[in-house]
Amino acid sequence: MEWHRIRVCHNFMHERAPQSATDGSRVIQVAGKPGQAPRYRGVAVCGDAWVCPACAPRITERRRDELRRGVKVHRQQNGQVVLITGTFSHGPMDDLPRAWSGLSDAMRRFNASRAVKAIRAEMGFDGQIRSREITYGVNGWHPHMHALWLVGAHVDDGLLQELERRLSMEWRKFCVRAGLGEPTLKHGFRASLTDVDDYTAKWGLDAELSKWHVKTNAREIDPDAPAEAGLTGYTPFDLLRIAAGDLIPDHRLNLSRDRARMLFADYAEAVKGTAQLYWSKGLKDRLGINPESDEYIAEGLELDVDEVVHGELRGAEWLVLTMTHRQLRFLELVRDVGWNGARLKLDAWCEAYAQRAHAGIQRAFQLAEVSYLCRPP
Repeated sequence: MEWHRIRVCHNFMHERAPQSATDGSRVIQVAGKPGQAPRYRGVAVCGDAWVCPACAPRITERRRDELRRGVKVHRQQNGQVVLITGTFSHGPMDDLPRAWSGLSDAMRRFNASRAVKAIRAEMGFDGQIRSREITYGVNGWHPHMHALWLVGAHVDDGLLQELERRLSMEWRKFCVRAGLGEPTLKHGFRASLTDVDDYTAKWGLDAELSKWHVKTNAREIDPDAPAEAGLTGYTPFDLLRIAAGDLIPDHRLNLSRDRARMLFADYAEAVKGTAQLYWSKGLKDRLGINPESDEYIAEGLELDVDEVVHGELRGAEWLVLTMTHRQLRFLELVRDVGWNGARLKLDAWCEAYAQRAHAGIQRAFQLAEVSYLCRPP
């Protein structure tokens, strides 16, 4: 995998890190809400909601709140929301970058279609919120799309079934034109009024890194399920867990740790630079949603409501955590034993690191002296 911005995430102090209350120097704070996992405030972040385990939870949680508020406001304005799901046929040998870009092409053609625009007009279309998502299963990578259509006209189940049939024909046509496998009539396209709340409630749950791209649903793997069903498989963060040795994959996938590592790297390259959630132009303004970038959300320089500061870390202490790769371990200690207990462990780490550094300097001087004494006259 080529250079990725995630390499700098949580490794450096942010230039706008908070100031210490004692001497005004820049510090990194450990903050969090009561009963929730703590976080660092004042570190440089990558802001990548696709591949970063540190940034993704914070970003997706905020996006979920925006999603739910948007749906709520639209319904308060006597509107309806329809959940659209589009998939396509695929196989184990399909190339992920090609499938990912093909899905984007199919979505573009679908949204620009005259027939689709006519159907939207019948529904009183007022904008959409759409996303692309992906899982990995017995039939390889499974990219698919979801969209929330905000409509004004009353749509009952009978009308929705008729519109779904017409929309499904358009979706199948544009998937083929985009070079994707032709979707089946049963699973290729769905439109629902009843699944909206369930979808918005699950989009972005971060307490256990449980959004679609980090949630474990491997128990649902079914080798007989159609590839385009979109109900089975591992998420990209499951692949990362497998690569780290924290998750034993289902034997039907025949996934080694090295294979899972390569798959996650392919995924990271394929989604790089793409938007995770797209809102129609002007829709956020109409619904009163304040736009914020992923980077701004991930930085978290402002304390959230109900957040408290547990303590502060100096630059030298943060250096020890980064050099020993214990940033996450320290947060776990704060969560499990409290700030004072975590501080005691950090002091021990700092002392051990200083001793090793001093020993290393002495060893370097000894080697230099030996080299000088052994140098021929």
